[in-house]
Amino acid sequence: MIDEPAIQPAQVFGIIDPDYARVFTQARIVAWQYGYACLAHGTFTRDLDLLLVPWAEHASREIESIVKHLAGVTGLRLQGPPSDKPHGRKSWSLLFSAFEDVRWVDVSAFAAPVLRTDAAIDAARAAQGGE
Repeated sequence: MIDEPAIQPAQVFGIIDPDYARVFTQARIVAWQYGYACLAHGTFTRDLDLLLVPWAEHASREIESIVKHLAGVTGLRLQGPPSDKPHGRKSWSLLFSAFEDVRWVDVSAFAAPVLRTDAAIDAARAAQGGE
């Protein structure tokens, strides 16, 4: 008998769970509507980790509304209130609706900063007695 070398399976990269792929695609669209970028990170095996980052000048400061909209569009349900994370980030867990489904999606988001307009800056200066 001739010994043949063992064939190693190819490594798989990226999202292989079709539900995670669907949720990520829908989340990107929802995030874009609110002026955010949506990024995926992690292993994509145990759970799907999404990060929402304010991207456009018109980015909404209402991140909880964004996450609730995302849950509604994807058919996932929020599990409890958000958690506070480092650097001002908030985090939510979204669960798949089937009772026996053990997968979930973690969504973290940074709120858009408050942008001061020229008029607001001028008003603040005037209130302080400046020019």
